[in-house]
Amino acid sequence: MCSDGLTKELGPERINAILAASDPGDAAQALADAACDAGGRDNVTTLVIDFLASGG
Repeated sequence: MCSDGLTKELGPERINAILAASDPGDAAQALADAACDAGGRDNVTTLVIDFLASGG
């Protein structure tokens, strides 16, 4: 989940690449950092939720 400050700076391919390459615990910060590095003209909010398969 993210604010438009992320999607204004990064396209879906870049967002997916960061999510695929990052540990879920670090992914939100990595996305925010990438948006700021890309210009960061708006505030950025990110939330990454890692769903785990149930054991039953």
